[in-house]
Amino acid sequence: MTKMVALMRSFDNKGEVMIGILSSMNDTLKGVKGDTNKTLEKQDMMLEKQDETIDAIDQSKEEIVAEISSLSQPFSF
Repeated sequence: MTKMVALMRSFDNKGEVMIGILSSMNDTLKGVKGDTNKTLEKQDMMLEKQDETIDAIDQSKEEIVAEISSLSQPFSF
């Protein structure tokens, strides 16, 4: 019986160690998730800024084309 109790205590101790390891892993994963969310938010902001820049460039191109087109038309007095 003493060996059985010792074996059960050994399993209990190992279980406690595993609970500690799993808890630590859970905390680490929560941190990684938080960092990932921050990175995704920054990426979204960068993509929005990129879209704004592309829109501004497209608008400028349209204005330049319109200006060039108006210059190529003959003057009328």
